[in-house]
Order: sequence, then structure tokens, then C-alpha cells
Amino acid sequence: MFFFRIIARLFGYVIIKKKKLPHDVHTYVVNLLNQLSVNCVVDVGANKGQYAKALRDNGYTGHIFSFEPVKENYMTLEKNACKDPKWHTFCFALGSKDAKGSINIMNKTEFSSFLRPSALFEDIFKDQVSINANEAVTIKTLDSMHDEIFRIANEPRIYLKMDTQGYDLEVLKGASAFINKVLAMQSEVSVLPLYDGMPDYLEALATFRSYGFAASGFFPVAIDPNSHAIIEFDCTMVRV
Repeated sequence: MFFFRIIARLFGYVIIKKKKLPHDVHTYVVNLLNQLSVNCVVDVGANKGQYAKALRDNGYTGHIFSFEPVKENYMTLEKNACKDPKWHTFCFALGSKDAKGSINIMNKTEFSSFLRPSALFEDIFKDQVSINANEAVTIKTLDSMHDEIFRIANEPRIYLKMDTQGYDLEVLKGASAFINKVLAMQSEVSVLPLYDGMPDYLEALATFRSYGFAASGFFPVAIDPNSHAIIEFDCTMVRV
């Protein structure tokens, strides 16, 4: 490198070493958490704990509050978290109000949702998104969880992650006070409508902006194998 810098100077150029940007969403998020001194991650739509485990594997050591309403998934989530004193789990959904609801359980449980899969979703993912059961679940709001989270995590600096299969904006509706304490957040956003009645990505991004957040990263989650168009992506955001 030293030799190339000398040659470059002879021609009037300066070589600057460029930092590599992390392309993996979990690596990026943990770097962001460190930069913002986040000590509390609220993991909405935790499934079996994959997201929280990825944060731990990438070095995050603060509190994690994981919410998962599907009982079968929750049993695995609870098992994964049981030896981690800073990983707290809750077996209910988060939404716009405290209520009871019915969630559609898909063959691939990561796709389970309060909404029904669209024809496009079924065409791309086939029997993975077939509904094989409906499960009654409790829905609470993030605002109703404020006191408990703040009791457990002393002076929390909060990162909000949402992956609720088309329901993320409903979660925000139930966080009108809580959202003011959030430093940064993440949402899985669909470019193509994967569920009937879900907001499109432009509406989602405009809504996030209305809450005072600007996008800091886009990470493709799924791509149409035929058209190569992005189907959905993880969007990370920071408060501005």
C-alpha cells in the first residue's frame, strides 16, 4: 500500500483507505446500537428468537424484550431466552389497542399474521403461506408496556424492531407515547403486497417519517426469483 501511495502522489493523487460498510443487517444494527449507546431492544414479532440470538452473536449485551403471540413459537423463544437474564419474553401481540384477536398460522410460522396472504404471496411462496390454523391471541399496546420496560431496564435507550407480517403500522399506533423514547428503529417493509390490506412501502416510509425517523439502511429480505424485483426489505431508521 505504501508503494502505491508514493506512485499516486507522483501523479497528484492521494489514496484513502475506505471503510467497508457491513452488508448484513445484524452487523449493521449492532454497530448502530453501539453508536447510539442503546441498552434496550424491543423485539416485536420475535418468532422463535432468531433476531435476538443474532444480536447476541454479534456482540449486543443489553436488554432484549421479545414479543411473540403464537404459542408454539413462544415455547421455543422462551427456551432460547431462559438462560439469558437480560432477555425478557412475552406471549402476546402488540397492536393499536388492548384487545383479543385471531392470528393466521401459516405452514411456515414466520409468515403468520393477522392478515391473509395475498395471491402474489401464495404464488411466490406456495404452500409455505397456506393457513393451517387460527389461534386466539391477546393484543396489547407498547404504551401499556412502558412502565414494565422502564422498571426492568434502568434508564433505557431504546431500539424498536418490528417484524409483524404487515402489522407494523398498527404497532406504532399503539405507541404514541412510547415512540418518543425510541432512538432508532427497524421495520420489515413490503414493496409488493404480501398480505391483503397491508400498507405499501411508500405509505410505511411516509408514516415512519411522520414519527420523526429517517431511513439509515435498506437490506433486502426477499427477491422475486423470476423478475429479480425486491419483494421486501428491512428498513433501519434513526431519529432526526
